[in-house]
Amino acid sequence: AELSELTRLSTLGLSRNSLYGTIPTHFVRLRKLRFLLLNHNKFEGTIPTLIGQLSSIWYLHLGSNQFKGTLPQQAFAPSMQDFDVSNNQLTGTIP
Repeated sequence: AELSELTRLSTLGLSRNSLYGTIPTHFVRLRKLRFLLLNHNKFEGTIPTLIGQLSSIWYLHLGSNQFKGTLPQQAFAPSMQDFDVSNNQLTGTIP
């Protein structure tokens, strides 16, 4: 099965690997995801606004990657309790 087909998945921890590229947009299909841990990798580009569509997300850790640009307001889901984007190359203001 592909990752996006694991609709009951509540935790996805992929921290401290050598994953690179952009965050896959198919993560938004994981509607029950509460913990998404992608910190300490080599992800780049901007933080996608689609992340905010993870309606059940509590913990989103994107720190220690290579993200650039501004922090989009749409990246915040109302259910979020812990949001970490430290040690990236983000600019601008905090929404």
